[in-house]
Amino acid sequence: EDVLRMDFDQLGMNNVYYQYSFIFCDANWNPYTNYDFNAYAQGLQYTNVDNWKFSQNTFQKYVHYTFDFPSNNFKFLWAGNYILKVSRNDNADVPSITRRFMVCNQKVSYTATIKPATDVKYRNSKQEIDVLVDNLGYNMPNPYADAKMVITQNNRWDNAISEMKPRFISGNKLDYNFEDINLFNGGSEFRMFDIRTLRAYSQNVARKYFDTVYHCLLNVDESRAALQ
Repeated sequence: EDVLRMDFDQLGMNNVYYQYSFIFCDANWNPYTNYDFNAYAQGLQYTNVDNWKFSQNTFQKYVHYTFDFPSNNFKFLWAGNYILKVSRNDNADVPSITRRFMVCNQKVSYTATIKPATDVKYRNSKQEIDVLVDNLGYNMPNPYADAKMVITQNNRWDNAISEMKPRFISGNKLDYNFEDINLFNGGSEFRMFDIRTLRAYSQNVARKYFDTVYHCLLNVDESRAALQ
């Protein structure tokens, strides 16, 4: 059984008491309301974050928190989509952090092919992802309704491709080979900057200053939208 680790920092010199819990969701990440916690998980519904340490020899003071899940005292009973919710102990209903993750029970196999877009007008700007799913005899009465395909780019959910139906079905094979709806913008959307030192200007940093914390303002780069 795989274990996930959650790490986060709280700015300041004093530790804050946090707890975490899990929300069971459907394929569209909407929380299920008709399942009791004990149906899909075993253990405590709310767990305190007891592992933290204070920063040392840093300009900005902070407290680092970490925890692993599942653990000896907690495990998931059902596969599916889950949201990890971290909140302060004194305000459990308001999340401080949320993260999506999935518990998998592999019933099918798949192969994915990433290549330049087949459509020539997108050849230099987009990447195409074709997927072939083999359900290995897994009972799927209506693949067009029962199978839900989601493709993410670098674990991003803001531009995830979903709601795709198989283009072809042949025996146990579900073919998601398209030329339009399975495209992601190519290229690098990230910019490099260097803040390893706060005493001097560095690459792609326009200004640094201190009030209650240190601030680094980055240079504004040229837009790449016209290059797509």
